[in-house]
Amino acid sequence: MIQQMIKDIEQLTLLSKEQRKTLTRWFTRQNELIQVDIFKEQKDQYFKLKSKCSSANTIPLAAFYLAINKFFEKDRIIKKKNKSHNLDYLSAISEFAMKKNEEMRTNDVREKLLNFSSFIFTMKKRGKSLRKIKQDLLSIYKFEVSHTSISNFIKEFEKGEKNDY
Repeated sequence: MIQQMIKDIEQLTLLSKEQRKTLTRWFTRQNELIQVDIFKEQKDQYFKLKSKCSSANTIPLAAFYLAINKFFEKDRIIKKKNKSHNLDYLSAISEFAMKKNEEMRTNDVREKLLNFSSFIFTMKKRGKSLRKIKQDLLSIYKFEVSHTSISNFIKEFEKGEKNDY
């Protein structure tokens, strides 16, 4: 049963076991924006494969590998020096590159703020100003962040709490 499933996936995707492992590792290292785009692409690939294969069990996984492969190839083209493709294709790749880099930058500050969230909310409950919280984060934890980022983080957290109820 499993051997037949693996054979069907290899026939549909034309990817070896090692290539599939590489794609899976690459997928796990991508940010959430890229992963969401991959899942959107998986849906498109699923409907393309639905007419080609009779085994409904293998189609979702094969579509997933094909979607990852599409974005993996875009990533490889970004890293190449010779980009001899048409302008439409290059603009799609540049959008992909911007998403990839943009989320990485903003995500770091948010992740660090999440690590210090108990400290931030404790200070906020004690009545400290955002600028004072910023100074405390810098002096105690050596973490420099703007008071605006702290404000946005608090607003985002409070908004999430209201939606939970």
